[in-house]
Amino acid sequence: MKNNLINVWSRTRFKKPPYVLTGDEEIKDNQNVQKFTSYSDFIKSAYINNRKTIHLGLLPIPYLGDLAKAKILILLLNPGFEPIDYFAEYKSKAYRKAIINNIKQKYFDNQYPFLPLNPRFLWTGGGRYWSKKFAGITEEIMRKKRCSYQQALSHISKRVAIIEYFPYHSNQFAISKKIIKKLVSPKMAVDYVKNILKPRAKNGEILILVARKADVWELKRSKNVIIFNGSETRAAHLGKYKNKILDKLLKP
Repeated sequence: MKNNLINVWSRTRFKKPPYVLTGDEEIKDNQNVQKFTSYSDFIKSAYINNRKTIHLGLLPIPYLGDLAKAKILILLLNPGFEPIDYFAEYKSKAYRKAIINNIKQKYFDNQYPFLPLNPRFLWTGGGRYWSKKFAGITEEIMRKKRCSYQQALSHISKRVAIIEYFPYHSNQFAISKKIIKKLVSPKMAVDYVKNILKPRAKNGEILILVARKADVWELKRSKNVIIFNGSETRAAHLGKYKNKILDKLLKP
C-alpha cells in the first residue's frame, strides 16, 4: 500500500544536514532551526537547553512501523527530542540505517518493524519512550500469550505504527500555522490518513488513536477512531484504552 506520502519520502536522499524534505524548505529559515552534525557538536552548543530548537541535524521521522501491515495507527504531533538522539544517530550505524529503511518502508527487521520496540534500540530516546508507553500492554500480552518480554515486544511491533504531523525533532512544538501551511509534509500526512487510513478504520481493519493535534487530522470519533482529550493529548497515555488496544493486537 503506497501513496504520495511513502513515495515522496522513500525517494528522499539524506546525504548531509539540514535533513529537509523537498517542499519543506520554508522550515530552514525558522529562527529555532539548528543543524548539529554530531553529538559533540550539540553538547558544546549554546542551544543545548533551548526546548524550541528544531533539529535538522537529525533524520526526520514522518512515520515509524510498517504502515501497510499495522493494525493500530497512532497519530502524533512531531518527534520529540533528547540529547541521546544525536548519540544514537551519529554513533550507531545500525540505528541510523534502521531509520532510513523505515522512511523507505523497506528492509524492515521482520521481528521488529516498529523499531523503537526492537530490543537492540531500547536504549534510544524513542525506545525508552515507547517501551514505557506500552509497558502495561506488553505485560498483558506476556501473560495472555505466555511468552517472553522480547516476544511480546515483537508481537506489538508487527502491529503498531505511528504517523507524525510535523516530521522534524523538537522538544517543544513552536511552529506557527502560517509556516505549517507552506510545508508539504504535514499535508501529505493528513492526506494519507484521510484517503488511506480512514476507509480502513471504517471497514474495521485498523484502529486509529489520535493522540495529538486532533484538529488537523480531519477525523471524527467512531468505533475504530479514538480521539484523545485534555491531558491525554500531552502525555499520549495508552492505559485508558488498553482493553481496546489489546483486543486489536490479539486478534489473528
